[in-house]
Amino acid sequence: WTTRVQHRHAGEGLRLARRAVTLISMQILKKLSALPENFPNYLGEMLPEYTVLYGECAAQHYAATLEASLSTTLAHPGVTAYGMVSKGDVIGMMIALMRYGVGEIVFVHVLQAHREQGLEADLLRGCVEALEQQGATRLVSETMPLYAVNLDAAFIAHDFQPIKRALMRRALSHEDSLLAQGLTTPMSVEDEPAAALVLLDAYADHPDRVLHHELQQHDASLSLLRRFRAGEFGAVPPEWMRVTRHQGGCSGLIMGHAISDDTGYAFQLAVAPALQGQGIGRCLLQALVAKMAATGMQRMLLGVTLSNPAIVLYRDLGFSLVRTVAVYVRDEAPKK
Repeated sequence: WTTRVQHRHAGEGLRLARRAVTLISMQILKKLSALPENFPNYLGEMLPEYTVLYGECAAQHYAATLEASLSTTLAHPGVTAYGMVSKGDVIGMMIALMRYGVGEIVFVHVLQAHREQGLEADLLRGCVEALEQQGATRLVSETMPLYAVNLDAAFIAHDFQPIKRALMRRALSHEDSLLAQGLTTPMSVEDEPAAALVLLDAYADHPDRVLHHELQQHDASLSLLRRFRAGEFGAVPPEWMRVTRHQGGCSGLIMGHAISDDTGYAFQLAVAPALQGQGIGRCLLQALVAKMAATGMQRMLLGVTLSNPAIVLYRDLGFSLVRTVAVYVRDEAPKK
């Protein structure tokens, strides 16, 4: 009887293994030029986690705009997208683009029924090879998957370095609008070249420099400021781009944008290296908290590398950890 049971279990295991091989063999990696017809399934899976992170209002905005936003992205000639196709459906997709000669992974999602099969590694391989063919030697992925997944092994296999970051959040109230704002003033268009220099200097020896390729040349830093002001990352009230001054020059800056009607994001905070440690960063962040609260924002978020000493300041000003996020960087093509 024991032998019969063992043979039966062995036979069931063999059938399951064959079925798994068959399912995997039916999956095809395909380059995408448009969103798949089943994209609503992706959105439906991503919305719950997005709501947890950013709130109901932000999730409604995300649901209303994501499809159009990604469709516009896919239409750009510098964008590469791959999908894993099974039985006619795209069951996982990844989107990458080239910017300033750097390849960036900007979106990844695998449908729930097809997870834990390593599809992310296949999608990444397609995107990395395409970006390398376009001449990218530096690759970055700062996208935050809206599902539970550990992508370390997939990225490390392509010589990426994982860096752990924190998404932090703070509730806002009317009382926050009364916080002292120090000597901060709105950043004018005329301030932008000097502010770009502060960004450049602040990141010259910064541990997060490897994440910010756009802050390693003055022209690119200035372009970032102008794209930010133009609303590329979200709506930017003029009061949410602020600077401090020292001896007639720009000594620090902060930039915030709206995620939705009730949620704001601190996009960048930088202080000139020679003036760090004097409370300028605290003054700038506190001012942005006050300005966001004054416009009715209910919460404010920011991102920071876990090893960045500034995380102490953020906690001191009421920000708490929402989620730990892994970002990935590859500085040069691997030697063959």
